[in-house]
Amino acid sequence: MAMEMVPMGPKCGVEISGVALASCSDAEMQAIRQAIYEHGVAGFRAQDFSPEDHIAFAERWGGIDINNYFPLQDKYPQIAIVRKQPDQVTNIGGGWHTDHSYYQNPARGALPLPPG
Repeated sequence: MAMEMVPMGPKCGVEISGVALASCSDAEMQAIRQAIYEHGVAGFRAQDFSPEDHIAFAERWGGIDINNYFPLQDKYPQIAIVRKQPDQVTNIGGGWHTDHSYYQNPARGALPLPPG
């Protein structure tokens, strides 16, 4: 299946399918970068990332900013644990962002891992 890009709304992002981010080619990576440049944000569904895949993709994308506010995974210290406890009423990041967008030089993006 070829990579497909479908705008989510006028000037409001793009959904990209037909690509496995964990093993995408250099040409696909460049097309993704261009799509984000043009649309501002990209969404990807049903990606199968191991923690190792996640770290490799993030390093390839442009490096990893280690989070200073959340605990880090023991086995993978590049990955922060952002988890809401069952008894918490407010959402995490409700009054600020967990993606470092408040930095003078913010990260290029955020790559959340699925729960588990």
